[in-house]
Amino acid sequence: MKNNLEEMKSKGLFGKYIIKKADGSKVDKDAEYFVLRLNGDGDPKHIQACRDAILCYGRNIKDHLPLLAADILEKYGYYTVRNGGLWFGTFGTKEEAENHMKERYPDANYQIERN
Repeated sequence: MKNNLEEMKSKGLFGKYIIKKADGSKVDKDAEYFVLRLNGDGDPKHIQACRDAILCYGRNIKDHLPLLAADILEKYGYYTVRNGGLWFGTFGTKEEAENHMKERYPDANYQIERN
């Protein structure tokens, strides 16, 4: 049996999940859905791409659905470390960013930005 990454590479876009609404109401039979894996120990590149996608969605709905956008950005946002135009890395938590910089670049000047 192929693992998930091999399956995705060999099939491309395909139906993998059955979608049901949590409240039991009907799903539009003509609607299209795309499931994102936002955590876990799977393929890190895939998970980071999914997290980037949900953050893009959150930023794009902030005027239309502000509470949902705020929840998404709070839960899945990340921290970027920069010094002007120099990028040091992207981290899941502010603490991870600070620890990385203290260990690798103890004398560097930098800013930690929430994305």
